[in-house]
Amino acid sequence: MVTDEIKRVLNEHVNKPGQGVPKLAREAGVVYETARRAIHGIGDASLVTTNALLVAAGHELQVIKKETQ
Repeated sequence: MVTDEIKRVLNEHVNKPGQGVPKLAREAGVVYETARRAIHGIGDASLVTTNALLVAAGHELQVIKKETQ
């Protein structure tokens, strides 16, 4: 579920001074290994996990209705 854009956002967050994977994992309520795998695009993080990581990183996941023709 973790797309390239989400990976980029999470990577940018954990690379900021004072941040990191352990802190993001703690704030998102997920274990370190789950956060690490999501950030590196390993496996397939669930929607709940992805959203928790994004919220902890100061972002939100949005669903946008696709225009139909």
